[in-house]
Amino acid sequence: MGTGFPTIFLHGNTASSKMFANITPLFSSNFHVVLLDFAGNGYSDRLGCFPTDLWYEEALQVIRLIEVKNYKKVNLIGTSGGALVAINVALERPDLVNKIVADSFEGEFALDHFASIYSNQGITQQ
Repeated sequence: MGTGFPTIFLHGNTASSKMFANITPLFSSNFHVVLLDFAGNGYSDRLGCFPTDLWYEEALQVIRLIEVKNYKKVNLIGTSGGALVAINVALERPDLVNKIVADSFEGEFALDHFASIYSNQGITQQ
């Protein structure tokens, strides 16, 4: 939605693109806003298990989206795990990234508590 520089919003872990529904109208007057649901989240297909290196695998999804849409450079706005995805996209393909906003993320590895939540719900990692 909107026109201007492509700006992709990247949701956090266990969330979906719906988390940006209230703010995208603010951005669409100046940017071409792109929302996506990572595999296993929101409207995307379910996964039997999440990959061990989730944020890297999600970065590959974003890179593929950029390539398919034939965007030259994009802005990435990510929160929580989406922020780590944005950083991974920039590390893997800096030629595709204009700017990044990385909000509310913790670190390089999933916290033991976060990993245990998945284990307790019967969700396995590859």
